[in-house]
Amino acid sequence: MRDVELSRDALDALRQQKELTFLAGDRVFWNPKTGAPWETDQQIRRTSWTYLLKKAGVRYRNPYQVRHTFASHHVSNGCNLWWLAKQMGHETIEMIIRHYGKWIPNGGRNLGEKWENQNTAGDNLKQQRKTADNL
Repeated sequence: MRDVELSRDALDALRQQKELTFLAGDRVFWNPKTGAPWETDQQIRRTSWTYLLKKAGVRYRNPYQVRHTFASHHVSNGCNLWWLAKQMGHETIEMIIRHYGKWIPNGGRNLGEKWENQNTAGDNLKQQRKTADNL
């Protein structure tokens, strides 16, 4: 069990869903065609998932791919990897780096170079101060 941050749209969708199923049992999402809770992921794929992908013009993907899309999107946009790991239920960032490291923007790949440049700039500033003090 973990806490996750949800977008405003996701929260709105859950609030709307709550009106329909909150007091009806332990399931949040129900099959709109039958009015009964979905029992298996296969039911969701057959009744909604495949239809929605086709309507959106997206080739079939397993619903689990949404998790990968979430992760790669956030990594490629430079999010905090510790935050992302927590959102995805990982205790460290190791899994994030191993699976999504290729999506880290170039700015994140050259941290060693940035460190060197910052230290070199600091060394240059110190040298300039010494030179100015000796004048």
